[in-house]
Amino acid sequence: MSGVTPGAVAEVVDEHVTWLLELEAAGRVVLSGPLLDGPGVGPGSGVTVLRADDADDAARLAGGDPFVRAGLRRSEVFRWRVNEGSVGITVSLGTGRFHWS
Repeated sequence: MSGVTPGAVAEVVDEHVTWLLELEAAGRVVLSGPLLDGPGVGPGSGVTVLRADDADDAARLAGGDPFVRAGLRRSEVFRWRVNEGSVGITVSLGTGRFHWS
């Protein structure tokens, strides 16, 4: 979105990251991160892959993003099917994290 400043994003980024981490802990975030370049990319732009029941559920989750609620970003929902890639397992036990792939 044009007109969004890094300062405006900085005011909300902690709330945005907390929101993402809560969704991750609930098993709803698969991947998330900022976009570094590309058409229309600006401060606060990013991609988040959500685990959702359907497009309406994904739109509801995405609409809760503090960046969206503050008017700094808008969300777009796309359905996606994974055809290629790999799966790994991460286990967190106390202070240690273990990953098998």
